[in-house]
Formats: sequence, structure tokens, C-alpha cells
Amino acid sequence: MFPQLPVLAKGESFRLDLLIGVKLGKRKFWVNGEVDGTAHDVTQDAQRAAKIDLPRVRLTAEDTLAPDCVERLIAQLTAL
Repeated sequence: MFPQLPVLAKGESFRLDLLIGVKLGKRKFWVNGEVDGTAHDVTQDAQRAAKIDLPRVRLTAEDTLAPDCVERLIAQLTAL
């Protein structure tokens, strides 16, 4: 996982909450990880996700503090 990573996609610069490298069996891919907190602007998420063109998982700020945070994230990644 790479937190707060700037990326350039389709001529625009974006900052991802998390860029996650995933290996599930023989599949390898990158995932856009969104962390939705109180200051998070969800109105731009869909536009950014379309331009970045990566699968996306979402976590709330509360999810990141939960004891089973990693298991929740793995469950979302497996569902992709």
C-alpha cells in the first residue's frame, strides 16, 4: 500500500488516499483505496475514479480504526 500517492492520469494530477497492489492467486492488479472521513469530499470520487480507471475499494475512517480493518479490506479486494 502506498498512502497519499500523487498520480497522473489522462493529463490530470490526482492524489489517491491509497494505491494498493494486489496479488490474488495468479491475478495482479492495482486498486484505488478511498478512505471516507469527515473532511472527505465524496462529490469528486466518481469523476476521479473514472479518470484513473482502477478498481476501487472504500473504507470509512472508523473502518481504519477497527481491529478487523485488514480483514475488511481483504474481503473487499477479494470481491473485485
